[in-house]
Amino acid sequence: NCFDLLRRRIINGTMEQSLTKLNYIRSTGSNIVRVMYPGWDQSDFNLYVFQSGIPETNITDASFKPEFLVKMDEMFEMCAQRNIKIWLCMFWNELALPAVFSEKVSAIGDRNSATVSHMISHAGWLAKRYSNHPAMGVYSIGNEYHMGEGYASAESIGNTFGLIADEIRKYDSTHLITSDQLGPHFSTNSDRESLQDYCVRMNKIYSKLDAWSPHLYATDIGYLGRSKTDGETLGPSTSNNSGYRDWE
Repeated sequence: NCFDLLRRRIINGTMEQSLTKLNYIRSTGSNIVRVMYPGWDQSDFNLYVFQSGIPETNITDASFKPEFLVKMDEMFEMCAQRNIKIWLCMFWNELALPAVFSEKVSAIGDRNSATVSHMISHAGWLAKRYSNHPAMGVYSIGNEYHMGEGYASAESIGNTFGLIADEIRKYDSTHLITSDQLGPHFSTNSDRESLQDYCVRMNKIYSKLDAWSPHLYATDIGYLGRSKTDGETLGPSTSNNSGYRDWE
């Protein structure tokens, strides 16, 4: 996982750190790297990514700053030279993109929103440009999106991801399409989501994608008496729901 490979290490010009990181990944025997795309927040989009404003539809090469495309191509080439595939995690920050269009975060689940129109068009452009590149590995849509009160529902997020996946498949039928979502919170607490409920929720998100990609964190496992890496012992109320509310 080197999510800042494009944003910090390449966009900001610290190329030597990029090479060091990729060489290390290759030296471990790994052949894939997970990268945040296209940036973290609205300021990234304006400073580094888009030419003048963020387009809702009809995204082409001309929509991007020329130097951004150079750095993107550079990243793909650097990875290809080391036989490393890119796990490209698109639309990383669920808050940033809707804010660009003055929409609520729940717009991610609304097909009629400017947010979703942009995501579909952007994903299509990405697939057209890089589907045949030797470093293209996996398309991942979103990173740890929340759902429930104030957010889009699991089902509506799944529908949006399906539309984006369909657009990618117009140009690329070879590479896997997934989404990076939080894994289940294993806990003895009775007010936490059950594993069965978690699977029902994730099935709604992943129903139109090729594979599940859950993130499992040590702090999400809250069984009484489990030891932390620093030697302390976790109590029965250690786990949290990371902002998730109103399970479906």
